[in-house]
Formats: sequence, C-alpha cells, structure tokens
Amino acid sequence: MKQAAKIFRDRNFLFLGSGTVLSSFGDAAYFILIGWFVIDVTGSQLTLGTVLTLGAVPRLVLMLAGGVVADRMSRKRLLVGSLLTRAGLLVLFALWLALSSHGHLQLWAVYGLAVAFGVVDAFYWPASGSIVPQVVSDEDLPVANSFVQTAQQISVVGGPLIAAGLLWLKNYPLMFLVMAGLFGSGALCQSFLRLRMNGPGNLSVGDTSVHQEKQKGRSPSALHEVMQGLHYVRKERILWLIMLFSMVINLFFFGPINVGLPALVHHLNWSGSLYGELEASVGVGAVVGGLATGWLNGLRGHFHWIAPMATVMGFSLGTVGLIHQPVVDLLLMGLAGLSMSVVDIPILIYIQTITERGLLGRVMSLLTLMSIGLSPVSYALSGVILQQGWLSDAWLIFVGGGVIGVFSLVLLILPEFRRIEDHPRWQEAAVSKDTGSTME
Repeated sequence: MKQAAKIFRDRNFLFLGSGTVLSSFGDAAYFILIGWFVIDVTGSQLTLGTVLTLGAVPRLVLMLAGGVVADRMSRKRLLVGSLLTRAGLLVLFALWLALSSHGHLQLWAVYGLAVAFGVVDAFYWPASGSIVPQVVSDEDLPVANSFVQTAQQISVVGGPLIAAGLLWLKNYPLMFLVMAGLFGSGALCQSFLRLRMNGPGNLSVGDTSVHQEKQKGRSPSALHEVMQGLHYVRKERILWLIMLFSMVINLFFFGPINVGLPALVHHLNWSGSLYGELEASVGVGAVVGGLATGWLNGLRGHFHWIAPMATVMGFSLGTVGLIHQPVVDLLLMGLAGLSMSVVDIPILIYIQTITERGLLGRVMSLLTLMSIGLSPVSYALSGVILQQGWLSDAWLIFVGGGVIGVFSLVLLILPEFRRIEDHPRWQEAAVSKDTGSTME
C-alpha cells in the first residue's frame, strides 16, 4: 500500500496513466465498433476477418522495425505521434462516412483505415511496452505496471460501454469522432511526460556493440539491431518460452473473440449493445485481476499460479461457445478477463526486469510480434472457417478456448517454467527491493 501511495503522488506517472486510459478507451471502442460496423453493413464474417487481417499484417511486418525505433528514438515522441495519427485517421474516416451512402465502396475506406492503424500500431506498442521503466524507478515497477495494466483494463470496460451507448444511436460518424477525441486526449496527456535519463531507453553495459559503433561515428543498421535482439532472446531460453506461451494464447484468442463472438451474437439475434457488454465484462474481470496482482506485488514468489490461471482463462472462453445465456456468458467473460490480468502483468514485469536496458524495445517488439503478430493468421483462419462452415461460431470459440487451456496445463511440466523465478536478474531485483525497503 505504501508503494501504491507513492506512485499516485508522482505526477509523471499520473500523466502516463491518464494517457493510457484515454488511448485504451479509444482502442477498445475502435475494435468493437469497426467489427460491428462490418457485420452490420455486409453481414459477412469473411469480410470481418479480412478487415482484421489487413490491420494485423502491417503490425506483423513492421513490428521488429518498431522495436528498433523504440530503442533509438524518444518513446514519448513515438507515443504522442502515434496517438495523434490515429485521431487524424478516425476524423477522416468519420467524414468519409458522413459524406457517402452505405454501400460496397465504403469497404475500401474500412480496408484503408485498417492498414493505416496496423502501421501505426507497429511503432506504438513497442514504445508503450517499454516506456514504464523510464517513468518510474526500478523498485516501483511491479506496482506501476499493475496500475498501468489495470488502467488499460478499465478502458476495456469503459470502451465497450461507450461503444454500446453509441450503437443505440446508429450514428457511425459520431462514433468514430468520439474515438478520435479519446486518442487526441491521450496524446495530450502523454506530451507532459518527463522520462528518466537512466531508464532502459539508453544504452546498457550489455549493449556494447551498438555503443562501439556510435563511438566510431557510425550508426548500426536497423537489420543489425534486429539481429542483435534476436540473438539476445535466443540466449535467454525463458524468453523463448514466454513468447511461445503468448503466441499460442493469442493465436487461439484473437480470432475467436474478434470474429467468432460478434458473429455468435449476431447469429443469436442479440443486440450490438449486448455484444459491447460482453466485451466490457472482460474488462471488469481484468480490472479486478489487475488490482489483485498489484496487491500481491506482481505475483513475485508465486509465478506457479500463472499456468493454472491461463488454463482458467482458456476454459472460461471456451465455455462461452457452449452456454448461450447472456448472464452466464457475462460471468464467464469476466472470469476470463480476471485470469488474463493475473497472467499478463507478472510476465510483463518479469521481461522488463530481466532484459538488458538498451535492448528492451527490441525484446518487447519480439514479444508483441510473437503474440499479436499472429493475429492476422487467427483472423483469416477464423473468417474462412466460419464462411466455409467448417465450424460454427460457437464451436470456433469453444475450440480456441480449449486449446489455450490445454497448452497452459502443459507448462506445469516444463522445468524452465517451474524455475522461472531463479533467473539471476530477477533474484538480484528482489534483493535490491528488500534492501531498499529496509533503508526506508
């Protein structure tokens, strides 16, 4: 509790948290509204899968470059520029919708918006994932990350609720203008950040090759820096395991949730507002899970909980595909969200702790690539599976959740995962934190 009080007295952290909430509100509302817009206008699950895939492919192709840029440039400038670009794109899209009639040609605008968002995301997420250690001290990382992730999950509640309210109006230009305002407000908050000069954006002792190149007056190539990040992760076997874990979870999560769930809601003749409420329930659970994880100091000393909680997340999602009762599905989605926070937050803190300072942007870009990067495959497969009738929307969700649950159970028998907290840098951070607490 003492650390939490200290964090909330830090104006710099409050700017980061406020900007994160506002931009995440826009993110949550965007994905819900763009998905419902496509289903409402076209009625085609394959078209929805195509839109989501077009947005995900640029992320996949450019994510590693985004990690290099995050290590070279100011992460603050990357965040502010990315959020302002998103706001501008949504304003243009809203004007397009207001000046044109509902028809097939509007799909080209949707495709263009999806691709542009994907390009921006490739640079936004590595910077967002690696900026927290430049805002707070190392000893405050567990609490700060927990609150940042919880703030994002609050927006997962608020974003769908905003989307659900706007869907009642059936005014798509207004919906997208509201989201543009959220991104713009987030950019304004992030513009007040003051980054620590000794944060992980600077070169570390371990980043010697880059330092030597700059000492000789030469700037290392982007390819060289990408390969350096890959080599570093290859040496840290636990990082490979974490990335494989994230890859499987997201491969079988994104498609079923973003393609299968709206299709299921539409198939059951439930309202778009109920779809928004289902998405919001994930956020409610995630907020509870985030607060609990922060109170438990990021699960330090209790990482054996991660695999069982990931299993709960998968099986909760899968059960939504079988039980078509709104109240029960809302509870199951909330449980999935709670489990997701308990899994995601400790892993993020762990990576930020054990990774060398000057390589954090590249490592975060690799993590994002291995997780979110597979979303185009997930979207495309989900769209094709539904369009071809290989699985129903309900069974798509069930199979996706089931695979996540079973794979998470397998982690329990892997020696590397069972010894995850034995890493020297993780142990060193624990000792430093204990020493700091004694001195206080």
